[in-house]
Amino acid sequence: MLISRQTLFGDPDRAFALISPDGRQVASLAPVDGVMNIIVAPVTDPGAERAVTHERGRGIGHCAWAHDGVSILFLADRDGDENWHLYRLRLTDGDILDLTPGQPVRARLLEVTPRFPDEALVEVRSPDPAACGLFRVRLEDGSRRPLQDDIPDFQQLLTDDFEPVLGIQPRDDGGMDWYVPGAGTWSVAATITAEDAMTTYPVGLGTGNRFYLLDSRDRDKAALVEWQPADDSRRVLFADDNADVSDVLLDARGSQPLAVAVNRDRKHWQALDAATAAEFDYLSGRCHGDISLASRSDDDQHWIIGYQADSAPVRFYHYDRRKGAAYYLFNNSERLASMPLLAMQTARLTAHDGLGLQAYYTLPASGSAPYPTVLLVHGGPWARDDWGFQPWHQWLANRGYAVLSVNYRGSTGYGKAFINAGDREWGRAMQADLEDTVNWAVAEGIAERERVGIMGTSYGGYAALAGLAFTPTRYACGIDLMGPSHLVSLLEAIPPQWQTQKAFFRQRVGDPDTDAGREMLTARSPLQVADQIRRPLLIAQGANDPRVPRAESDRIVTALQQRNIPVIYLLFPDEGHGLARPANRLALCAIAEAFLAQSLGGEVEPPGDDIENSAVEILAGRELIPALADS
Repeated sequence: MLISRQTLFGDPDRAFALISPDGRQVASLAPVDGVMNIIVAPVTDPGAERAVTHERGRGIGHCAWAHDGVSILFLADRDGDENWHLYRLRLTDGDILDLTPGQPVRARLLEVTPRFPDEALVEVRSPDPAACGLFRVRLEDGSRRPLQDDIPDFQQLLTDDFEPVLGIQPRDDGGMDWYVPGAGTWSVAATITAEDAMTTYPVGLGTGNRFYLLDSRDRDKAALVEWQPADDSRRVLFADDNADVSDVLLDARGSQPLAVAVNRDRKHWQALDAATAAEFDYLSGRCHGDISLASRSDDDQHWIIGYQADSAPVRFYHYDRRKGAAYYLFNNSERLASMPLLAMQTARLTAHDGLGLQAYYTLPASGSAPYPTVLLVHGGPWARDDWGFQPWHQWLANRGYAVLSVNYRGSTGYGKAFINAGDREWGRAMQADLEDTVNWAVAEGIAERERVGIMGTSYGGYAALAGLAFTPTRYACGIDLMGPSHLVSLLEAIPPQWQTQKAFFRQRVGDPDTDAGREMLTARSPLQVADQIRRPLLIAQGANDPRVPRAESDRIVTALQQRNIPVIYLLFPDEGHGLARPANRLALCAIAEAFLAQSLGGEVEPPGDDIENSAVEILAGRELIPALADS
């Protein structure tokens, strides 16, 4: 049975669940006339929802409750340009107010707090220096006043009831300086070296000028640590030898950690006191899947719990702590609940140099091993794959492919040595980890060596290009979604909002400002050896992508065309770094599965109207896919 692309990649029935501060209502995102909008329902009657926004275009991607009892805040950009505006929705009359007007503006919601229920703390970035800063914004009319005049321009600022408590600034060596306020000035309370910079960061504010950190200093794996900035003293509260602490649950006041989670292969919760242990024991028995705490009421007596499973949609429950009972709310997709979804397997394997790698794979329901296989590479690269429902895995496995994902070096979650092992290893050791994963799958009898494709988004797109350019016969085909083709031009095009992270990119990717660094980055760039590409290649790009500019795809397509090397090039004029519009996702997948079938032999759902209903422009290579030639 083919599961339709619409079922897998159309908008979900519910995107998430956020309980209101008073614990009486739950907000979510749901399709309204085909576009994701905010809906609200009583927490005791989730079926009685009502739409409270009616946005068009790309819709709404996230929202947050304010504490005034009548407002919801949400961010929206224009066609994926990531120039985010913050809007206030008033539930009593549906009025929507842009709290950060002007163009171009990039807003970020820093804090809402019960202490000041009628305001929000907002960071505004703009080419106009006079418009930039940190502002307390009135939700009623959008009027604003600066938070303080003497706050340095930190990369990250933590606040507590709108009071600045910690500023973080990058160092030229790739590390971080942490500043605390006092006596009219800011002083350095801790210096985090580049080695620890990605595995040491604050996760909560305690009482008595204490902070809770995930901290890898003096160890490899990030532990939960209590930190006193006055003397930089640290006390380890929980540590695991196999993986970083991934989640921390603090009590409502932030004064006491209640539980932590560690995710090596799956998310495992560890309660830190007997009462919380009893609660998690109860919750773990309510539903299959890994537990995530989606939201909490102000008094912490109402929790929204999400259960993430591999072969089922996410299921949300309302947990009433006073009653000690959890009540089912809804699935994020009723369509998926009746589909023949497949289990995701976990595996540990060893890379070429002995480094341990965590892999996930999904096998098709029919056919016999070895299977045609797709290696699906996560983006970031400073991110990770997880166990759970993954629509790309389900789609590809349903079409007859084994699907592989791996947390290659540089991925998060496995300690600082693992993440730092990816430094300046784009196209080299990181790429070799991918090949090691394929070799493992071949040796295990899972993958058919001559029929392995590689695909991914962002860094994953780069990995697909690198696989086809640096190892021309390793993969049977490749799909690059918004991936960079030349690392020098990628780093030179870093947008203004990320200029403070240049030291980070120099440390992790390479330094384009030195001759040696530029030479290395050029050598690691697929564009440099585009003439070596021999296998079929599909490239997709968002025209408004600020992270990986369109030029990255244009240049490699041009290089291939000049050498008469076939390439399929899809441009989405109304998208940025990723495809937010469901019609565009369906078009991409319709073309991609026809493309994969030609090289790997999987099944294909007819394209129907998916391409015509989207904004996709097929700029090159339509004739390379006979199944689409007349569509």
